[in-house]
Order: sequence, then C-alpha cells, then structure tokens
Amino acid sequence: MNFDNDLMLFFRTIYEDSENMDKCSAKVKSAVAAVADKLDIVRAELAVKMPATKLCEDGADMLMVLYDREKDVENEPFEASFPLFEGGFITVTFYSGNSNGFDNEQRNIVEIIANTVFIQFNRVIMQELVTHVIKTDIETGAATLDALINYAGMLIAQNRIEDFSIIFFNIHNFKYVNKVLNYEQGDVVLRNYTKTIYRNLSDGEMIARLGGDNFVMLVKNESLREYIDMLSFMNIRYDDGKVSKDFIFSATIGYSSTVGIRYPREVMARASIAYAAARRVGAGHVMEYSENIKQELMKIQGVLSNFMAGLMAGEFEVYYQPKVRIETKEIFGAEALVRWHRKGRLSAPVEFIPLLTNDGSIIKLDYYVLEEVCKWLRKRIDMGFEPLRISVNFSRKHLEEKNMIGNIVALIDKYELDHQLIEIELTESEDYQNFELITEIVNGLRANGIVTSMDDFGTGFSSLNMIKNVDLQVIKIDKSFIPLEKDYEGKDKDLIMFYYIIKMVKKLGKETIAEGVETEQQLDYLREVGCDAVQGFVFDKPLPAVEFEKRLACGYN
Repeated sequence: MNFDNDLMLFFRTIYEDSENMDKCSAKVKSAVAAVADKLDIVRAELAVKMPATKLCEDGADMLMVLYDREKDVENEPFEASFPLFEGGFITVTFYSGNSNGFDNEQRNIVEIIANTVFIQFNRVIMQELVTHVIKTDIETGAATLDALINYAGMLIAQNRIEDFSIIFFNIHNFKYVNKVLNYEQGDVVLRNYTKTIYRNLSDGEMIARLGGDNFVMLVKNESLREYIDMLSFMNIRYDDGKVSKDFIFSATIGYSSTVGIRYPREVMARASIAYAAARRVGAGHVMEYSENIKQELMKIQGVLSNFMAGLMAGEFEVYYQPKVRIETKEIFGAEALVRWHRKGRLSAPVEFIPLLTNDGSIIKLDYYVLEEVCKWLRKRIDMGFEPLRISVNFSRKHLEEKNMIGNIVALIDKYELDHQLIEIELTESEDYQNFELITEIVNGLRANGIVTSMDDFGTGFSSLNMIKNVDLQVIKIDKSFIPLEKDYEGKDKDLIMFYYIIKMVKKLGKETIAEGVETEQQLDYLREVGCDAVQGFVFDKPLPAVEFEKRLACGYN
C-alpha cells in the first residue's frame, strides 16, 4: 500500500501547534480525514476517562468522534488504550469499512496513527494540567494570586476594571476547625467553604487564595454588598459518614472600588490597606478603602519600620511613676513606663504601644524596659541607695512566648538583683482569659520570687474570674472604676461597689493600688475605704529617671 503523500499530510497536520483541547481536536480530525480513505476508516473515536483528583476535581469522561463516514460497520474495531499521568486512560478506536476488518498492513499503520493521536492529546492534557496548576490553588480550587493579578490586567486593558470591586478577607476563627477535626478533614472544610463561594460567582468574577485562610475576590459592583453579607455569616457542613458537624464562619473584610486604577498591583494594594484597617479594629470587622485609611496605614508603617532602629539608637526612655502609700505618703515603688524621642518630639505610649502590640514587636520593647529598669536598680544599689520594687508591663503577646519566665529570670540575674525587686504587670485583657496558662505563668514567676499584678482591674473581661482563678499578689484598680468627685446619677452605687471591691481584694490577702488618682478628695475617699496605695497626678506624673531620683530624695513630706 503506497500513500506516502497522505501519511505526510497526516503527520504535517497533526504536529501543527495546538495550544488547547479545541484546537488539538480540530487538527486531529483533519489529520485522520487525510488518511481515512486509503485505510478504509469509516469511523474514529477517542475516549478520555480520568478519576477525580485534586488536580482535576471533577475527573473526565468524554467521548469524541474524530471521523465519521456514517456507514454501518459489523466487524471488530481496532482499539488501543494508553494510561494517563493522573490515572485513567485515553482509548483510540478505528472502525474499518471492510467486513473483515483491517488487514495486517492497515492495522500496523492504524496502530502508528493511534499512538500519534494519543501523543497529541496527552501533550495538550499535560499542558492544560500544568496551566491549571500554575493558575489554581490545588488545596481549595480557587485561583492563585498571580492568576487574579493577570485577570485584573486584562480587565484594565479592556477598560472594564471599574465594573468590579475587590474584596480581601480572612476567615475568622478557622483554627477552631483544626481543634475539632484533623488537618485532612480541615482541608475538606476549607475546600467546601471555597466551593460555596465559587458556586455563587457570576460570569467574570473570581476568587483567589493568598495562603492559609486568606482570600481575595474580584466581584461585580452590583454584587459587592451581597458577597460581604455572605462572607460575614457562612454555614459550612462537614460530613464524611463518621463525623458530622456544622461550622459558622464570619470574616474580617477589607474592600475597595477599582475606580482610577491603572495598574494590576494597585488592585491588591487597595484591598490590602482596607483589610489591614479592618484587622486593626478587630476580627469580624468590615472596612472600605479610602485615602484617609491609606495615609493612616502609612503612618503606622512609619512607626513599625522605625521601631527597631529607634530601639538600637536609644530613642526609648523609661519614665517612673511613683507608687505611694496613702497613710504615710511613702514612696515604696514605681511603675516603669516608656516614652519615644522621635522626630524631635516625645511620643506618648498611646501613639505606638497599640501598634507594636498588634505587630508583636511589643515583646522586644517590654524586655528593653525590663533591662533598663534592671540597669537603674543595679546603679542605685551600687551607689548605696535602698532599692525599691519596680513594676514592668508585659503585653498579652507574651502568651505566645515559649520561655517567658526563663527570659525574665535570666535578665534579672544578669544584673544580680533580688527577684523581689521586679513586679510583672499583666494588663486585664480578653486574651488573658486562658486562666490555665496565666496561672502557670504567675505560679512560675512567684516560684522565682517575682511579684505579679493585674493592671487596669475593672475595665472588663471578667475581672472577678481573674482574681478567683489566678493567684496574683497585687491588684491595680483602673481610674475609670474610682468614683468621681462631682455628683452624678449612679454615684451611690459606684461608691458601694468600690468599697466592697476593696474589702474583697484585701480579704483575699492581696495588695490594692488605685491608678489615675488626681485629687485630694479622691485620695481621702480611698483612705476611708482602706485602699493601700495610689499612683497618679495627685502625687506625680511619670518622671524621667533623674527627676524620679530627686523625688525619692525629697519625698512628699
């Protein structure tokens, strides 16, 4: 059988570039048609069967007709099956118009053609698989960030970007899932969460995963509010036949319009700024991008980016606010507070402490203050002065430390100080409600002779539970809890409550210190109810070390 020209046409046609499955199909059909007459092929089929996997979630079960002369055949077809990389197989089938089927020579050529057809389809399948992997987050089925950025670029080029809004969100409290399910089951929940959103996307909208439980979405402007509402309350059910549980998720959300955006990266920049603002407010909040928010974020970044340089340059100064016994007006200790000499001015703690706390850098600052206090105490002792106990604030972020107690002890021992000269203040906070962990810390410090106190008692978050569950030695009562001088509605109740709080704390054998005391009248009232000591402007504002030393020398009498 001599049909070299037809075979050459077959191979020339089938090996032309095919960038996707549709083009590949068209080329293969043309190539098979070129040799069909000479080989007496009346029908050719290609079947693709692939199991569902992470790379191909729905699998594949497809039958494609490559050639059909629409002639009935009753003979045994030629069939060849080829395995695929991800499991499954491609089957190529040729039907002969001869009642006896293909002869040996035809069969050999058909076999070559079948192999060639498989190679072409397999190459395109692998290309599309690689493209899918590049553009898709395999764990969730969402797009990758690069895919979303490229899509945004296309919308910008088509002048369609302003029809869309961008949403950046973090699933709130997803860590809870991994506490009640194993990680493999948790991955299923995350995938189901993403699928739920995906099913609600309309044509042209996209969701991409940034990593962990952080996602970003490009959605049409008219659907923005609907998506925000959906993300704020989503019910996802997990059921594998053995374990069945419903999870309710909210999200911390930042969103922005895309008006005026000219470059793809601006899309993510706006959403990130809005999300950062929402996160600062607290989990579950929603914030919209604005230029004011952008400027505020830049200011915050200025603080955070200059923090370490400022710390190394000695820009942070420790101030001391005296603690005074009410009955004797004796200074028996002080609270160490910090100020930042920055850009030619003295920054108050409220300007940087909350930012450093959210960032986690507060841990370094706390240890810096503790070391400065230790240096100061060492110097005073070496000069022959009687030492006094200084309290240092430790942020809730220290709960994430692995060796908080060991680090504190090592720093005190570095300056050869009596451990009782240091008091660690734990500010009352929602994060300090892990009583088991707090008890472990307090007991560990106490075992090493270090005093512990609760700062800002009365500001909320189950103050009484803290006293009940944790054996703190000192309770510092926040100024907002102290009754004011002037008459106001409810003052009688405040007086009664404050009186019995002082009595209760003292009955428990704990020392009481009232913070923020500003007037003699408040001081007289605190003396009447039996409060041990005070700290506030009625005696002194926080003082630089030199001024504090002068105050220690002259006292208040």
